[in-house]
Amino acid sequence: MSEPEKSPQQELDEIAQRRAARRRQYTDGQLLELELERARVIDAAEEKYGVVDDGIAVIAVSDAPDAPIVIVKRPPMATFRKYQDSKANASEAASAFVRPCVVHPAQDAYDRLLNEYPALLTRLTKACAKLAGYRDDEKL
Repeated sequence: MSEPEKSPQQELDEIAQRRAARRRQYTDGQLLELELERARVIDAAEEKYGVVDDGIAVIAVSDAPDAPIVIVKRPPMATFRKYQDSKANASEAASAFVRPCVVHPAQDAYDRLLNEYPALLTRLTKACAKLAGYRDDEKL
């Protein structure tokens, strides 16, 4: 005998349960550990380069609670000028501008993040430009 047909609400509830099971679940202690590790990395970067939104920018690659972060420092004038004067294509120029500013993670992990999150380079370029004094209402 066949199963009775599910109501739309039952089917929606089952789908929601499957989707929730696919997401990584964290205990409060695990979330605290993730937050503590981020805080340590940010604190060390602030000690060396200055506070968030002045000396450094912290970019989470996604909204997931365990999303990796990238920390960039303010670019020196020569790096910014080279970026402004670049005749290379936009992504090459952005990569050359951002790469020397990345202080976390290590370069190999940074490269993996760029492969996984292609729009990350655009976000980091804007963050570095802001640290150099660029404002959102100005053309780069």
